Amino acid sequence: MQKEFTLKSQHGGVIECAEESQARPKGTVLILHGLGGGKDGEMNKALSAVLVENGFRVVRFNASVGSFKSKEVGAIMRPTIDDLKKMVEHYSKKGNEKIGVIGLSHGGTAAVFAASEEPRISALVTLAAQVLPDFAQLPKNRRIAEILLREKKAELPLGKWRALFKEEFVHERKNFNTFHALEKIKCPVLFLQGDSDKFSPKEHTLLAHASFKGTKAMADVPSNGHNYEAMPSIEAVTQLSLGWFTKHLA
Repeated sequence: MQKEFTLKSQHGGVIECAEESQARPKGTVLILHGLGGGKDGEMNKALSAVLVENGFRVVRFNASVGSFKSKEVGAIMRPTIDDLKKMVEHYSKKGNEKIGVIGLSHGGTAAVFAASEEPRISALVTLAAQVLPDFAQLPKNRRIAEILLREKKAELPLGKWRALFKEEFVHERKNFNTFHALEKIKCPVLFLQGDSDKFSPKEHTLLAHASFKGTKAMADVPSNGHNYEAMPSIEAVTQLSLGWFTKHLA
């Protein structure tokens, strides 16, 4: 049975939530969409169905910024991180079960920073998360900060979103460092990476995985570039995520 509700974001706006659960869940999993996506994306719904069937409480939610409902794409990283932390706080008060997070693309990037700040996250799965600050610290990518805006417009299927990116989107990302965040994370992390994803390249995920010193795993999944909203991507991500959360939450 699905329950829908909203929470108020500390940055203004509303976090729209959909919760599904069995009677006695063995853990709670929060699903955070990618940029321009939402809680009702095909991947998110498939993840929810499989996890609920296997005894987890699952909460899909639209962040207050960066979803398909947003009217512009500006400085959205900090609000997205704080929305996720708000969700963790909300569910930490509801029971004793552990809390896991899966974040897709931008949602995966934000989830890394949220996990570095929120110790109540007990397991993390990232799918095609970008490495920040804008990959500028990585070999052969010195100018990525300057071209990120153009790359976003060219490579992501954002449709009408393409005209809505603001310079603040690029500038804010320079203040976040994935490797510094990974140093602070205490929970197990599963890094999932698309086999044909050039927007979130495998070499960047490999560096993030190598730098993380905690319990970790990495796996390739089928992808259509940076698009994971169809089979066989969905099947691979759901089964790998189920295995991870069963091992570290149940």
